[in-house]
Amino acid sequence: MSSVFEENKRRNELLDQYYNPLTGEGSWQERQLFELSDLEEKLYLPVSMLNLAWVQELGRIGSFSEFVKLHNNPLLDEGIIKDLFQDTRLDHDFEFWCAKCVKIKPKRGGDFIPFILNFPQRMLWQEQKSMIDKGLPIFFVLLKSRQFGGSTEIDILANYIQIRIKTNWNSLIAAHINQGASNIRSMTTNLFKYYPQKIDKITLKPFEHTQNIKIIPERSNKITIGSMETPDSIRTDDLKIAHVSEYGLMKTTLGKTPEDLIQSIIGTLPMDEPYTMFAVESTAKGVGNAFHRLWQQAVAGTNGMRPVFIPWLKDPKNRIELTNHDEFYKSFSNYDLFLWKQGATLEGIKFYHKQLSLFGGDDWRMQSEFPTTANESFQSTGNRFFPQHYVLALRKDNKEPIFKGEVVADSTLGKNSLNNIRLETNNQGNLWIWEFPDTKNQYDYRYVVSMDIGGTTDQADYSIIRAFDRLPMLKGEDPRAVFTWKGHIDQDLLAHKGIQLSKLYDNALFVPEENSFDREKEEDGEHFQTILVQIKDFYRNIYIRNDEEKVGNDFVPKYGWNTNRKTKGLAMDTLRNAARERSNAEFDKQDGYSYIEPDERACSEMDCFEIKQSGKLGAIDGSNDDLVLATGIGLHVALHIMPLPRLRAQIQQQIRRRNMSTF
Repeated sequence: MSSVFEENKRRNELLDQYYNPLTGEGSWQERQLFELSDLEEKLYLPVSMLNLAWVQELGRIGSFSEFVKLHNNPLLDEGIIKDLFQDTRLDHDFEFWCAKCVKIKPKRGGDFIPFILNFPQRMLWQEQKSMIDKGLPIFFVLLKSRQFGGSTEIDILANYIQIRIKTNWNSLIAAHINQGASNIRSMTTNLFKYYPQKIDKITLKPFEHTQNIKIIPERSNKITIGSMETPDSIRTDDLKIAHVSEYGLMKTTLGKTPEDLIQSIIGTLPMDEPYTMFAVESTAKGVGNAFHRLWQQAVAGTNGMRPVFIPWLKDPKNRIELTNHDEFYKSFSNYDLFLWKQGATLEGIKFYHKQLSLFGGDDWRMQSEFPTTANESFQSTGNRFFPQHYVLALRKDNKEPIFKGEVVADSTLGKNSLNNIRLETNNQGNLWIWEFPDTKNQYDYRYVVSMDIGGTTDQADYSIIRAFDRLPMLKGEDPRAVFTWKGHIDQDLLAHKGIQLSKLYDNALFVPEENSFDREKEEDGEHFQTILVQIKDFYRNIYIRNDEEKVGNDFVPKYGWNTNRKTKGLAMDTLRNAARERSNAEFDKQDGYSYIEPDERACSEMDCFEIKQSGKLGAIDGSNDDLVLATGIGLHVALHIMPLPRLRAQIQQQIRRRNMSTF
């Protein structure tokens, strides 16, 4: 318990660390100590400023007065040098500029106060600063937890760029509703109202008599503030800075969708200029919507934007004082232990308990408002089938595949489709492999390959083929998913892909879904059953079930897995239980088998899988569940139907003969 107490103390000290932006002490920006005899305080200046030759010279001389004497220039005096020093620092030190020049109105009311970046805002600034330092445009998606001031920091950084760094650098701030635009406009007006004119003589004036466009005439920089309620107020031409606020709440209006806004902004912003900024921020409002898609693209690295998430536990105000640390820790639930492992303080977890009680114990609402992880933010409903911490445990095994490409053979159909099976590399291929087949150690019942039938068009469900290696089960360990094929293809070609991959993986048991429950016409099952009957003549290790429509007690074999309400429930319960055991394993509480999931896409589908109001299971609107279904089917067969792997009889006989010959 002492180790927990010490770690908790360390975490609290980190949140409470001293920070003074006027001196630079406690800043996370790269800084160095700078002292002059005529400065009242020690300064910690940005390294970029200290790289300037005249600042280095000033540091060597040691005072403003001596610097002036040494240069002996009648146009220089101590006041001019001090002003130049401050002016230079303002250009290199955003945190200093915020505290020195910006005043904001506190959320709880009262007089305007200097804008001091709080802990989460400094985390956001670190992300932005890293892009600036690399000469990159400041393009990011911010997923917000509740009320840490992310939107405020973004707007003030935009103001900083326009006031201090760039001219002819126009900006746009697009809110989701008119009231939001009005609030932003008010904050911008107040920033200029209280701005110290002795530092920068700047004004904010209407541009050409428009209400929503202002101009800083001294810098030739325009600021447009509009909302999706009045899309005509949003002009996306000639922009260098764009901030889209509460994107997840934006609605389609007058035929203009949120995605249209993003595309119009991307089309006008320079993609390679430093200090160009494109910030999209929002609280998460479910999955499958425009913001969720934008976030997923940022995480995948496909849209050029950096994903930034700051959890509730990084906000120092989200803590409640504790006196009984020992008792509190001993009372932890599994989710409390999860919060602790994510870095929360004990005081933070107590805050979480209180806030949850204010929400009436509604976990879904709490995790939406005060998310611990980015995935937790994207809650579609309170009816998740896979609890968040189950999926997070599986995500710890996610990794990039070692192969992307396709499986090919001498033919795509018929018996020759099993001749000369090989893998061809292609980064855009449908087949992702994490472990190549092991054919040296020959075991029966080692690999199982499951398949979920989709459609042929880009708008249809995906077809999925997955494989699991069951050999670890001989040691009491969890089976591993080893490949995923995901794409759109005709059903007969799909079936042949399935047997090609099954043969490649040591003649694995092939478990194809022979119907597409809830998605396809009833006769499709009979159509695919015909395909299975055709391929069983040249690939015999196909899953066989008893026909549920049989008459009498005889076994009437049917090829493939039949998905109906009962069997879908069995498969999904197996997958949920396996995910639970993966979560329990983190706390040494695993009682049954789990499995190793390397494919992040499967976990993302689990995050979107819910219990409908009708009681059915499926993906929320706009999302897919094909990987979930294929995984559940394969895992159910792997864990509950197949016997444990065993050395093939031929090998066992060879071993027995060899043993006998030694006597």
